Amino acid sequence: MLHVQNLLWAWGEIEKRSEGRVEIINYWSETLAKHRECADAVTTGTVDIGYVCTTYHPAKFPICESVTSTLSIFNVGVKDTKWTRASFQNFYVANKATVDAEMANQNMKWLFVSAGSAPNVIISVEPIHSLADMEGVKIRTNKAGVTHLWQVSNAIPVSVSSSEAYEAMARGAMDANIYSMTNVVARKQYEVAKYIWPIYMHGYSTCPEMINLDVWNALPEDIKAIFEDVGEEFIEYSGRDTDRVEKESREFIESQGVTIFPDITKEEAEEWMEMAGTQWFIDHAAEVGVPTELYSEVLDWILTETAKRR
Repeated sequence: MLHVQNLLWAWGEIEKRSEGRVEIINYWSETLAKHRECADAVTTGTVDIGYVCTTYHPAKFPICESVTSTLSIFNVGVKDTKWTRASFQNFYVANKATVDAEMANQNMKWLFVSAGSAPNVIISVEPIHSLADMEGVKIRTNKAGVTHLWQVSNAIPVSVSSSEAYEAMARGAMDANIYSMTNVVARKQYEVAKYIWPIYMHGYSTCPEMINLDVWNALPEDIKAIFEDVGEEFIEYSGRDTDRVEKESREFIESQGVTIFPDITKEEAEEWMEMAGTQWFIDHAAEVGVPTELYSEVLDWILTETAKRR
């Protein structure tokens, strides 16, 4: 996957800039912990650094889950990928103390966002290319906000991990998934689902790289600075190849006999956002304990920025 390639760059830069004082050993394919177990693995120190999908753990990360749910929904139809790639990291930078406190409660420290940078499509077993087609469709969800969007669309949310989606569609437990073109290729989902509707949902699964807090606190200050410098550079670096790889992935998918429908229109995206509304997100944020003032500011920022970019 593209984000794995980008991570190799980040870890390589940290090792190089530390002049060998830091060595990062990668364990692939859920060797040390399954995706949904990674947060606990970082907390306990089973792993030093992990790829943590905060949306899988709303009780652990209520602020991050609420914000990424809101971003995912209200940036549907936004084609300014440079802005969407940086949006969640920008939220972190603007609210660093608050987010760091949430992470510290789980004995971890945020490094940088490593996924969620490419625009997502709906890939389905049967044709879906309008809001009307969503009715009755069993479609993957991984967070409360997306579940809400599917429900107001009269679809049926199905909670499975990304690694289980292929099999779920193959055996009929799920009709559709939401993924980037790149990941459709990486997970070979074009083999079991032959229709794609580009809806430009970004940040569907925003996963920061987290480091165990005890490990972080034990690092010398100059090494911490190297991690932070690379983290600041990561978003720009990781975005360089995203559009190119997405284009190449689209061409490959089409060569496999997959029908790709026209992009969601601005009018359809705006209709969908109106269906979703904002009150559910406001209530959800309050329910999980997100400070009202903080969430109100973030929501206003998201609505303003996405409206002028859609």
